[in-house]
Amino acid sequence: MAVVVRKPTVITFIDIPKTASTSIASWLVEHAGGFEFLKRHTTCRKMQNVYKDVGHTFCVIRNPWDRMVSYYHHHIFKLTSNIQEVTDHAGEHPRHKDKDYQIDHCEMVLNHLSKGFKFFIQNFDQWGWSSWSKQQQHWTEGVDQILRYESLDHDFVSIQRMIGCAIPLPKINVGSHRDYKTYYDQETIDIVAKHFATDIALFNYNY
Repeated sequence: MAVVVRKPTVITFIDIPKTASTSIASWLVEHAGGFEFLKRHTTCRKMQNVYKDVGHTFCVIRNPWDRMVSYYHHHIFKLTSNIQEVTDHAGEHPRHKDKDYQIDHCEMVLNHLSKGFKFFIQNFDQWGWSSWSKQQQHWTEGVDQILRYESLDHDFVSIQRMIGCAIPLPKINVGSHRDYKTYYDQETIDIVAKHFATDIALFNYNY
């Protein structure tokens, strides 16, 4: 989604998957009166076309190699939680038509993920999760200010000053995985480098 703040100045946050977006959205809603607009992971260009007065736009980007590790663990957690939710639900689950809430599908994907991070990266083109396989440039085009996940607390200060609130960002959905570099070998380093070459060059990221 995008989160729009109207006062004291108009600010719009563009949500890129796995870049602390839940923490930022929560902060903006709680401390700046922000409201969610459109569906999750809306691009800046689409937001500008639909909602004319977007004001100052910003987003957060993340090292692609680190981001893929976060995605890997996120999907394991999410699918496991979905299975538990469906199992605990009395009667037909409201989202039973959604594949991510169908137990057979969840168990099949979890079985593949259980083969490890390397298998996940080697086969990521086959997973069908378009939001994480897109370049982050897909969302950053047209954005006024790009913050970096790696220095988020420091970078976010400029947004806090615009709003007039110094309360720190909450830590929501923070993964507990090891340093991302411990997951890779040369083959998987190269796969991510090739797939996200545009982001790596545009935002000057290194492994």
